[in-house]
Amino acid sequence: AWSAWLADRYPAASATEREARIRQQYRLRPDESTGLPVSGDFTGTAILYDKRPLKTVDYKFFAQVMFARWSAAITATIRANGDPGQLITVGQDEAGTGDSPSPHFFAHTVDFTSLHNWWLNDDLVWDSVMMKVHGKANLIEETGVMFYERIDGSAYRSETEAAHLLDRKIAVSVGTGGAGFIQWIWNINPLMKNDNEATIGLHRADGTVKPEYDVVRKYSGFISKHRTIFRDREDETVVMLIPHAQIFSPRNSATEATKRAVRTLTYGLGLPVRAVAEHAGPETVRGARLLVAPSPRTLTDKGWELLKNAAASGCTVMMSGIIDENEFYIDRKRSAALGVQASSSVIVQEETVRIDGVPYRFSFRGERMQQLEKADLSPEQEQQVVIIPHGKGRFIWSPVPVENSDSAESLLAYYTFGVAQAKVAPLFTAVKAPSILLLPQLFRDHVMYTAVSESNEDTVLRFRHATTAPEHSIPLPAQQAVLIILDRRTGAVTGRSDVR
Repeated sequence: AWSAWLADRYPAASATEREARIRQQYRLRPDESTGLPVSGDFTGTAILYDKRPLKTVDYKFFAQVMFARWSAAITATIRANGDPGQLITVGQDEAGTGDSPSPHFFAHTVDFTSLHNWWLNDDLVWDSVMMKVHGKANLIEETGVMFYERIDGSAYRSETEAAHLLDRKIAVSVGTGGAGFIQWIWNINPLMKNDNEATIGLHRADGTVKPEYDVVRKYSGFISKHRTIFRDREDETVVMLIPHAQIFSPRNSATEATKRAVRTLTYGLGLPVRAVAEHAGPETVRGARLLVAPSPRTLTDKGWELLKNAAASGCTVMMSGIIDENEFYIDRKRSAALGVQASSSVIVQEETVRIDGVPYRFSFRGERMQQLEKADLSPEQEQQVVIIPHGKGRFIWSPVPVENSDSAESLLAYYTFGVAQAKVAPLFTAVKAPSILLLPQLFRDHVMYTAVSESNEDTVLRFRHATTAPEHSIPLPAQQAVLIILDRRTGAVTGRSDVR
């Protein structure tokens, strides 16, 4: 299967020509095989020996294709032997955001995709964005709170604290364009031999209810009551490219970059965002006004064409760091094609980048200083974000991979600049802390806001939808969430999840 896939992926006049190309890409010696990678190839360190990590990038693309074929075959088998209208999905936790089977490769084989958001509790918005495929419903198919223990074996969270976390998980599951949620599970199972799962459930072993029960009841009742408003949802105009070529690399720096991009756009700027894979077709970004490629480092030719075509069609494309190299670190002369001469150099601990003439500091501490690189656009000039016109749109390029930096305020300035160039504006005005998420979704006649607190303090959220709507004051308890439905025409509140 591997050999057949390589032959299909790399068409050539002869097998000898194909093998020569593959050897160049993987950096193989003449005596090394182009066969399947071995376990040592999957590490990104100490590659001076017999490790060939570049081979694993191709292998991970191959694995995605094989899984999609398996999913299609299983779907066809189920339909042929049962109800042809049976809804079919693939259950998947947050590993699908990395190199496990990703819905961006197999979504066409199922009726809807799913996410089990168990583990990444600080990235609930990010994993929902990463796992949703444009045009396909995404169900939060399992959500709940795993048992975390202290060193002495006692519970890390109280039952109330666990309920607050579940509150945020459920709110985000519907607030990011999800198709809903399924809480796992009704009763705990104290007999199972898995301590971190045995306590999951709405009812204790004696049949009494936990505080999580009230959370599920609250949101279920609210969504049922207002179910008629969820019609004709509008697409997000801000799109993030998922750089799978870098995510599949043993030296993956893209996962961290996409997390910071999503947090800055949503928490920092209040902008809903959706994601597309770099192998996606141009129709997936149609209507986008801003397309973000966060610190991709390596990018397939298809991913680069997606960015170029989007810019040519009128979109503003933001990108940072090195853009010239493909998934095998082979120079594709992309910056030169844009009329910019670029080289590369290592990141230093403190990088200054001028954004619209203003200097901002980006910090790269710890191992980043010996893992990351930047683009050098012009040694004679100060390091700055550049605007490159392209067709009807433009590229905004930071030579430094700013999404890999720890400097949140500087990153916010970078995205604020790009959003202004793209003429994208939030649907609301508000004064709020970075720990508060306020995220709108537009439907035919209504807009639903998801407000989530990551703070330890209660607050009153004051915001105004559009410019002519009234100002709203919504109590937002610490560590909890509220869904707010407004009439799209008048801005008046028609429903709140915290009011029965």
